[in-house]
Amino acid sequence: MKSNIALGSVFLITLSPIALADLTHSAGDILYRRTNNLPGADFTGALPENVDLEAPPGELDDPDSFIIEAIDVDREPGNGGIDLSGDNHDLAFTFQFYDADGAFSFTENYDDRVQVTITPIAGSTDLAETGAAMGHQNTGWNQRSNAVYDFGEGGWFDAKILMSEDGGGAQSAADIGFGFNATGASVNAGDFGGIGYVPSFGASAGLAVFDTDANGESWGSAIETEALITDTDGDGIDDSYEEQFFPGDLTQLGSGDFDGDGVNDPVEFADGTDPTVVDSDGDGSSDGEEKSNGTDPLLEDSDNDGLLDGVESDSGVFDGPDDTGTDPLDSDTDDDGLLDGAETNTTVFNGPTDTGSDPLDPDSDGDAFKDGDEVSVGFDPNDEDSYPRSPPAPSGALHLPESILYRRTDGLPGADFTGELPQNIDEEEPRGEIDDPDTSIITAIDVDREPGNGGIDLTGDNHDLAFTFQFYDTDGTFTFTENYDDRVQVTVTPIASARDLTETAAPVVHQNTGWNQRSFASYNFASGGWFDARILMSEDGGGAQSAADIGFGYYNRDSSAVSDFGGIGYAGVFGASSGDSAEFDTDANGDSWGSLILVPETTDAYQFKVSSPDGGVNLEYSWNSFAGQNYSIVSTNDLVANPNSSTWSVVPELEGIAATPPRNVISLPKPLDPVRFYKLIGGPIPPVFFDDFESGQGGWTTREDDQERNTLWELGIPSGTTGPLSGAGSSTNAWSTNLGDYGPNSDISLRSPAINLGNVPSAQVTFDVYRDADGFADTAVLRFLRATDEVQLGPEIAMDMTIFDVDWVTLSIAVVPEAIGENVIIEWNFVSDGSRDSYSGLSIDNVGVDAD
Repeated sequence: MKSNIALGSVFLITLSPIALADLTHSAGDILYRRTNNLPGADFTGALPENVDLEAPPGELDDPDSFIIEAIDVDREPGNGGIDLSGDNHDLAFTFQFYDADGAFSFTENYDDRVQVTITPIAGSTDLAETGAAMGHQNTGWNQRSNAVYDFGEGGWFDAKILMSEDGGGAQSAADIGFGFNATGASVNAGDFGGIGYVPSFGASAGLAVFDTDANGESWGSAIETEALITDTDGDGIDDSYEEQFFPGDLTQLGSGDFDGDGVNDPVEFADGTDPTVVDSDGDGSSDGEEKSNGTDPLLEDSDNDGLLDGVESDSGVFDGPDDTGTDPLDSDTDDDGLLDGAETNTTVFNGPTDTGSDPLDPDSDGDAFKDGDEVSVGFDPNDEDSYPRSPPAPSGALHLPESILYRRTDGLPGADFTGELPQNIDEEEPRGEIDDPDTSIITAIDVDREPGNGGIDLTGDNHDLAFTFQFYDTDGTFTFTENYDDRVQVTVTPIASARDLTETAAPVVHQNTGWNQRSFASYNFASGGWFDARILMSEDGGGAQSAADIGFGYYNRDSSAVSDFGGIGYAGVFGASSGDSAEFDTDANGDSWGSLILVPETTDAYQFKVSSPDGGVNLEYSWNSFAGQNYSIVSTNDLVANPNSSTWSVVPELEGIAATPPRNVISLPKPLDPVRFYKLIGGPIPPVFFDDFESGQGGWTTREDDQERNTLWELGIPSGTTGPLSGAGSSTNAWSTNLGDYGPNSDISLRSPAINLGNVPSAQVTFDVYRDADGFADTAVLRFLRATDEVQLGPEIAMDMTIFDVDWVTLSIAVVPEAIGENVIIEWNFVSDGSRDSYSGLSIDNVGVDAD
């Protein structure tokens, strides 16, 4: 047990009785809160809080929330505690009211925007929802709207009103600013009364009248206040609580500690624990110990990690399953991604719920991988030889297409062309970055304008910029141009290939030491091939950008016209360049230009082996396997006739094999051939299905299950009042609920082509989504349908449409088990309520299905 005293001792925590809280109906009151500085963020202001437990009574504990008596927004600067002054704020009001038949309406002419949400509730002091909320929203300016509600039956209702002011004043444009009519629908401002006040500005019905329930209550606010108790003997404990344990006897409990658990009886009353039992929740820790430790005396597993609070002593030492040494307030004490309860410390891996690993050591087997990372991909966290190996990295000399190596050397006054050349070695982690910290991989030599682009720094004086790359030219005749300010040296050398910098002929050097002077470096090597380019640009003071037109460019012929040259890796937009990127020729392997990067030499990471342990009856195929890959084995019996393995046949039963890390082993009968050659083909598991919609509608279909057809699923560029203005990643196509704003009373579905899930154990649907609906009444779900008869498989999955996305986000949803093994259609269904909103609704892009 976790304690700060000797185990088994009894101690007393002396605390004052804690006041219990209760909801009280405060008749004729409204809760109000104003949130400032919300330009363009309609209906995002905080709602008022309803807690009044601290002194002085009658004032809400939240300093920004107030109890007022009327919603009077008729005239600036505001009345009755409401502040209408200034711009860019939200006013939020809440109250509850009774209506006998559930049919009523609100009116508003507040300037600017108004949102009214009404929810059926259990009673005046019970805010539990008894039905779905209905919302009304008006985003027009200087425009009266009426929020008409009919819930079909009467009862108590909760009202939440948000008024957004976006500039230009906040008062009513005409007549009553906000009013209520208990008799149902009306469009006449004269039928509505002021809530808590009699309007004097324009037409109204005077004071709004609410219906009255059987208890004589009509409208007001539920406020959390200190509950009243009956305490006949004055011991700070409610009599009814005492009599739960000792019927008719108020003498047993008092100011002391009846059960000796370290918590006096009045505090147990306030906490709701059992004053007659040492350990109310039966978790092995006394109520007093739990209060001292910060755990919950009414919850046996406070951190929900699968271990009782009483066995988590927080000692840092594992002494067995009855004293794990873990933290009872941290579900993952060692932060390795596994719950403490799953780490049983037996050293035997029995699966993700009994890993056998040490809950106090994030890397139980010392293999440099966290226990949770190993378990997530099926490895044993107790075995140092079982860990997630990465697939083999590229080996040796790597040609990185359309890339340039760059390095800047500072502090070189008067020492032209002495700066260090960039290095090209990438052997250390992280891979994809040159090991030399002063060398960068960039994609363009753009020195047109200061301060520089794409990673090039043109600021300051007395430096050298050095660039290297390799390129292919068919005839060996080409030209560079430069107008860099100051000096430029270009050295071009014929080399063996894109991956071999061995010189095959002497280099040719061009140099320009003039200031503010364009030069052309023309080369003619008489024959084509691969060439290495080394460019040094020296800045000796006065600025480094191009003096005019393109700063440095290339043309694959001989020329001295600036308009022939293109930017290397970018399209020049400054001056008389061609306006296009430079074009390099392409060799027989499809390589054009880029940089040679030296990466580590690697051995065969797969260690593919074919053997016959049983002496020739069967062949055993074995190899190292890696999570997220699958494999096939191809074969031939004639290597001379079939030297290219891409023409070999797949071995029956050895195609599309799932990885079983750390090693796959398969045994099949030995073929009759006296000689046969095998090759392992491996790689990442391809998606079961993917569509980015850039090729058009394809096999996607839509349907409308409403008569109004205000909204259709449309494919193209979204263009709603709010929401996205392109597909995900700035693409040109996405499916949207109307490319503009969606309409009311819609029930529409988007359906995918048929997708075969027949050979996957489980799968995930991944898609990019942009949610921009009303935030409370509009809904969206995802369903799986059998392709042959369109019968729904498994439950539908709700998408959270209360979220207002500010950019495309990616969602991943597990395919329901009922759909696995079937040929399925995925359906996105969108339903809007009766209000007309200026929002884009729901947009979908980049849909994929991946097998787990």
